[in-house]
Amino acid sequence: MARRDFHRLRFGAAALLLWSGGTAPVFAQPADVDARLEQARDAVVKREPQRAIQIWESLAAAGNAEAQYQLGVQYGSGRWVTRDPALSVRWLSAAAAQGHARAQFNLARCYADGDGVAVDPEQARRWYTAAADQGLEPARQQLARMQQSPVNAIDSVFSAAARGDAESLAALLKKLPSPDPYDARRRTPLMVAAELGRETVVSQLLQAGANETLSDAQGNTPLLLAVRSGHGGVVRQLAAKGRALNHVDQQGNTALLMAVRRGDAAIVDQLLARGADANIGNVDGLTPLRIAQDAGADGLAERLRRAGATAETRGVVRSAAERVDPNMHRSRATDAEAQWPPLTTAAWRDQADMVRTLLERGADIEAVDAEGQTALMRAGARGHRDIVKTLLAHGARVNTRSKDGRSALLYAAAGGHVETVAALSERGADLHARDAQGRNALAIAIDAGQQQAAIDLLKRAPDLVDAKSDLLAQAIDAGMTRLAAAVLATATVDRGVLDLALPAAVRHGDSAFAAQLVTRGASAHGAAGEAMLQSAIRQRSAPLVKVLLQAGAPVDGASAPPLVLAAGAGDTEIVAQLLDGGAKMDARDGVSQTALMMAAAHGHLAVVDHLLKRGADPAMRNRDGDNAMALARRGGHEDVVARLQQGRRSVLDMIKGNAGGGT
Repeated sequence: MARRDFHRLRFGAAALLLWSGGTAPVFAQPADVDARLEQARDAVVKREPQRAIQIWESLAAAGNAEAQYQLGVQYGSGRWVTRDPALSVRWLSAAAAQGHARAQFNLARCYADGDGVAVDPEQARRWYTAAADQGLEPARQQLARMQQSPVNAIDSVFSAAARGDAESLAALLKKLPSPDPYDARRRTPLMVAAELGRETVVSQLLQAGANETLSDAQGNTPLLLAVRSGHGGVVRQLAAKGRALNHVDQQGNTALLMAVRRGDAAIVDQLLARGADANIGNVDGLTPLRIAQDAGADGLAERLRRAGATAETRGVVRSAAERVDPNMHRSRATDAEAQWPPLTTAAWRDQADMVRTLLERGADIEAVDAEGQTALMRAGARGHRDIVKTLLAHGARVNTRSKDGRSALLYAAAGGHVETVAALSERGADLHARDAQGRNALAIAIDAGQQQAAIDLLKRAPDLVDAKSDLLAQAIDAGMTRLAAAVLATATVDRGVLDLALPAAVRHGDSAFAAQLVTRGASAHGAAGEAMLQSAIRQRSAPLVKVLLQAGAPVDGASAPPLVLAAGAGDTEIVAQLLDGGAKMDARDGVSQTALMMAAAHGHLAVVDHLLKRGADPAMRNRDGDNAMALARRGGHEDVVARLQQGRRSVLDMIKGNAGGGT
C-alpha cells in the first residue's frame, strides 16, 4: 500500500476517540504540546513532510486544534497525503468546534464550494461569522460579499447539482451559455454531481453536453472524483464515454489506480472492461498491480494481470504539463525510459552528441516507445530545440502522432517551448492539428498555463481561435491578460465568443477588459447579465457595474433586485449608478426587503441618507411587518435611526404644510 495512505488508516483510531467521546492520549503539559508543534514546523522547513504528519496526527488525536487544522489543510490540498476532501472536513470541523479561526474559515469555504460536503450557504455563513468574530479579516470580507446576496444562476446550478435536483437543474441550464461553468477551484457541476454520486444529474449533464474530460485545479476529472468516492453507478456512466479513462490527477493517479487503492473490485472490473490502461503509474512510481500486491489483494492482482498489468511503472507523471500529456516522465532515468529506443532516450536527455552518433549509425528515426512517441516528440516535449533541428534535418516526420493524437508541436506547446514551436512550424508542422481530446496547440498551451507560447501560436495562426470557441474566456479565467488582449487584437471572434468572455472578465474584476468586450459587441442582457451584475456588486466594483449597465444588464433582476444587494453591501456609488440607470426604488427581494430596509438593517448610514434624498419610502414594511427604522433599531444602529426619524419628520412637516395650504 502507498505510504501516503497509511495516514488515512491511522485516522480510524484517532477519529473514534475524537468523535465517539473516548479517551485519547493526553500530553502532560502545554509546553510539551508547544514543543511538538515546533518540531512539526521544523519538519516542514526541512522538507520532512512525513515526520510533520506523524506529529500532527498524534497531537490531533489528543484534541489539539492546531494539529487538527494542519491535517485538515493537508487532506484538503493533497500536498503531502492523498487528497481526501471528506476527511479534510472532519479534521477542520474538529478544530473549528474548538474555536480555531483559520479552521473555521477553511471549513466555511468547504461548505461554500461543496468541497467534501454538500453546498450549504448557511453553514458557510455560520463559520465565516465565527472566524470574523475572532478578527480574521478574510472571513469578514467573505461575509461582506455574502450578506443578503441572492444566489446567481451559476451558483444555483452548482447547488442543484450537489442536491441532485434534476428538475431545478434543467431550468437553470437554459439560462447558461454552457453546462460547464466552473468555480474558483475549476470544478464544474458535473464534477460536483459525480463526487456526490448524483446519478440522475450526471446523466442529465452529460446529455446537455457537459465535458467529462475537464479537470479541476488538482487535476481531478469527474471520473476520478466518482471513483475516489466509490460511486459505481456514476463511474459506469462516465467510463462508458471512454474519453477520460486514463486521465491523471496531480499525483499521477488514474481512475483505475484509485479504484485498486480503495479495494473496489466492482469499479476495477468496470474500468478494465472499458479499456483502462493497467500499467500507468503515479508520481511515486506505483502501478495498480504494485498497490494490489502490497495490500495483499490477491483477487484484484489477478484481475489486473489478466488485463496485462505488470508491477513495473509505465507512464509515470511528474511535470506541470501533466494534464495535457499524461505520459510525461521525469528527466532522470526510469524503468519505462530504459525500454525506449536509444535515440528516443538520447533526445529526451538532450544528449546532442549521442543523437548524432546514433543517427550516423543508422538508428530508426521514426522508432516509437510504448506510448507511441518518437524521438522528435520527446525532444519537443522537453524543449530541446537543437535536438529537434537535428532530427528534422535527418528527415524526421514532423506531423507524426502519438497514441494520444499528439504531434511534436503539441508537446512543445504544452511545455511552453516557444523556440521549439517555431523550429517545428518552420519545417511544416501542422499548427491546426488536434489531439485525441480535440484540442489544438493554442488550447493545449492555455490548459498548461503557457501564456507566451500561446501568444506566439496566435501570431502564427490567428484562426486557431475558432469563431465560436471559448478560448478567450479560458484565457481570461487563467489570468492570461496579455493573451486575451492578443486574441481581441488579432483573431476574428463572433458575438458568441465575446458573450462567453464577458462573464470571465467580470469574475476576475477586470473592468477595463470588460469594457473592451462590450465595445466589440458583448452583451449583458438576460439572466447571464443579471448574474454578472450581481457579481460586480458583490465585488463592490463601480467600474464593472457601469460597464454592465451600458451593455444592457437588467437593472431590476428577476431573481433579486440589484439595488437591494448594493444597499446591503453599503456601496453608495453603486446605489446611485443603479438608480440613475432606472432601478426601481421600492423593489423588494425574496423576503420583501427594500433597499432602504437592507441599508438600515446593516447600519449603512450614507446609503440610507442617499436613498432618502432620492425618495425612498421609510414607511414600507417587509413580510415580518418591520420597517427600516425597526430594522435599524434592532441592529443597534442609532445613527441610522436618527436619520430615519429626521426623514420621517420632514415628510410629516411636508404633509402638514400641504394640508395647511389647502384651508
